[in-house]
Amino acid sequence: MSRNSEVLTALASIGVPVNYQFYNGSALTYATFLFIDETEALTADDEEQLTNYYLQVDLWAKPNSSGNYTNTLPIEAAVKAALNGIYYARTGAYDLPEMDTKIMHRAIRFKKTDVPNL
Repeated sequence: MSRNSEVLTALASIGVPVNYQFYNGSALTYATFLFIDETEALTADDEEQLTNYYLQVDLWAKPNSSGNYTNTLPIEAAVKAALNGIYYARTGAYDLPEMDTKIMHRAIRFKKTDVPNL
């Protein structure tokens, strides 16, 4: 299974649509993800034995017609639980509100050390 498929499968139950990198649907609250870095974790005999994968999951919330936003804290907790289940550890999270579009944006970062090509 590819890394993207593994993450999509894990996040399928978080309660909002999830897509790799971009979302073109109509949901007001959704998630996207991307791998932001991939680094060598262990080398033996000049060959990479283990790899660190750094994943970012972005939660997006657009205001509804009343100007209210979905509370994304339960969604964030579901993301963390789902990814912990496939051995991703959360390394940090931060808000990146989109001031021009009034979209709330929460970035959550994870790390997993894995054997290459699995």
